[in-house]
Amino acid sequence: MEEKKRAQMPGCISPDGQSSYILLIFKVVSWAKLYKH
Repeated sequence: MEEKKRAQMPGCISPDGQSSYILLIFKVVSWAKLYKH
């Protein structure tokens, strides 16, 4: 559980955590565009 929380943190330097953070932003942006439409 602790590992998952740490991976979700935006300050994570690991590539895995970083990619998931970017993916989250991309998802939010896509959702916002869909919602705006």
